[in-house]
Amino acid sequence: MRQRERIVVCALLLLLTRFGLAADKCEVGKFAELPVTMEGTKPVVTGQVNGAKGRFHADSGAFYSMLSKESAERFKLRLSELPWRFTLQGVGGSETAMRTTVKEFSLNGYHGKTIHDIEFIVIGNAVAPGVDGIIGQNVLGAADTEFDLANGVIRLFVVRGCSHTSLAYWSGTQSVSVLEIEPTSPTSPHLIGKAKLNGANIRVILDTGASFSILALKAARRAGFNVDDPHVKPAGVAHGVGSRSIDTWIAPFDVLEIGDEQIKRAPLRVGDFEPFDGTDMLLGADFFLSHRLYVSHSQQKVFFTFNGGHVFDLSVARNMPGEANTDGTKTETAVPPAVPLNAAALRRRGMASAGRGNLRAAMADLDEAVRQDPSNAENFYQRGQIRARSQQLSLAREDYEQALNISPGDVEALMARGALRLQDKDGQGAAADFAAAMTAAPSDAELPLRTAIFYQGAGQSADAIHTLDPWISAHARDDRLPEALNLRCRIRAISGQELDQALADCNAALKHGPKNSAYLDNRALVWLRLGNIDRAIADWSESAHLQPKSSGALFGLGVAEHRKGLSEKGDSHQREAIALNPKVADAYKKMGIEP
Repeated sequence: MRQRERIVVCALLLLLTRFGLAADKCEVGKFAELPVTMEGTKPVVTGQVNGAKGRFHADSGAFYSMLSKESAERFKLRLSELPWRFTLQGVGGSETAMRTTVKEFSLNGYHGKTIHDIEFIVIGNAVAPGVDGIIGQNVLGAADTEFDLANGVIRLFVVRGCSHTSLAYWSGTQSVSVLEIEPTSPTSPHLIGKAKLNGANIRVILDTGASFSILALKAARRAGFNVDDPHVKPAGVAHGVGSRSIDTWIAPFDVLEIGDEQIKRAPLRVGDFEPFDGTDMLLGADFFLSHRLYVSHSQQKVFFTFNGGHVFDLSVARNMPGEANTDGTKTETAVPPAVPLNAAALRRRGMASAGRGNLRAAMADLDEAVRQDPSNAENFYQRGQIRARSQQLSLAREDYEQALNISPGDVEALMARGALRLQDKDGQGAAADFAAAMTAAPSDAELPLRTAIFYQGAGQSADAIHTLDPWISAHARDDRLPEALNLRCRIRAISGQELDQALADCNAALKHGPKNSAYLDNRALVWLRLGNIDRAIADWSESAHLQPKSSGALFGLGVAEHRKGLSEKGDSHQREAIALNPKVADAYKKMGIEP
């Protein structure tokens, strides 16, 4: 790693000379402009690893750049051990790591240079679907960094003589907020600052690698959080580095103060996890999408302006059609770029708008991108994604097919069209698309899992199990194994078939980390179908303790209590569940389960 640090220092000295930055006045030299594609709320950049194309999350919360084990194998890289059984800590728990050296590495937009003999940390395979790894602070933090994710760009700057200057050069008449951050260095590169939540001091870390901002449970409790509060809502299960999954909730807080910015009546996501280095909250990619930020290492400050709309992503399930996100009371709007945008820039901005739930703005940009460059398959695919989220399914399918006419082996277009074919009851066509995608990307172990989820959603349990069985057999040490086991357990639990195998899967999933409500719900359903009412009550009770507003857990608990002869308790829990979700009884009835 010392060799890499010397490379960065030498490169910056050369850039200082190249841009002629003087010490007697503030001068700024931009040396990199990385195109960023937002996939939901994940910022993705592209580059080359020993001549092969790679896709990476731009992760300001990662101290170093990383590759997944699968990607290291695909790039034919040699692995070696890190000292002292080095581990990484994340929301999903800890992860044992190794290292590798890439002889030639480049990033699109990174001053056209190839970096030689750069080291990467190699971690498990739960980085994220469709990406090879992470670009961390050893690259993003090597200079001042501007995060303009709403327009699909990350810029890197070398500055001199700017110790008393606001570096939010784009702000115009917008108000600029300032967050002071702790000193950074190659060994301590995290962007950490202080904030206040309901008057209580908290430490926040600026983390583009987190899909959404999340507050640690301990810090939330200091600010008055109580999971039993009637205003607290369940927010499902979150995942991170490692195999652990955690329960999350959404709760209202009177005011969150970040630097000079106040977000009043802020509903925040809360999770039971231990953040890095004693911090209390991850300010994730949703915060970056709603702001434009400039990180000044010399001033130890972050200058930022507000882009308008909601500040945080509060969606419980990502990429659901018609999803609406609201929070806060800020209404200031962003200033649009003054220069005309080409098709690629329009596509990136449109995808950023889609990541924030603004589908109308996203569609306008993608329509124009298609008009400007109708030979680009990505333009059609991304417009198809927006149309699918807007429930314009026939138009979405037309876009996917146009993308495949241009690029027949486009994996994402094949998977998306396959999912729509399933909805249209075209099982044969869907299977052909899924198979073609896996043939086009044989090393992508995420594709069978996604295929199984599509089959499960379409009610084709046999096809889902048939897809999961070989994957689980071949991935005994994969970080994604608990999720795969839980999915197979759920499919069998819903269908009421092979319940002994379902129970084994749920038990195995629960052994991989602290219990979470999703796994407990599925095992409780298995216990119910097996006739072990006491254990069904125990699991649903524990799930409802973790998620007191979960209608599914409460209704299931009521069913089990009725079968135990505890009619009064059962009626109470079912009434509570129906008050939270009037359709919950119908969902159980579809599984053949009634009180």
